[in-house]
Amino acid sequence: MRHLFSLEFTFSKRLLGLMLVAVGLLGNGALIAFDIIRQSDQGIGPAQRVGMIALGVGAVLGLTLIPLGRAKA
Repeated sequence: MRHLFSLEFTFSKRLLGLMLVAVGLLGNGALIAFDIIRQSDQGIGPAQRVGMIALGVGAVLGLTLIPLGRAKA
């Protein structure tokens, strides 16, 4: 944890990729949970679809960064 707040800390591509995947999965899960909790007959709306697509693209981008390892982002 101390290393995270040091002046020499830089994000690696692996860490950035893992964060993008986590945000994408958690965001999509939150949108689906919100739709289930709301219990509307309308289903997933256009704004939710755009959000889900954007989060999915971010997660896929994160998956492509993970194999690049410890290179600086």
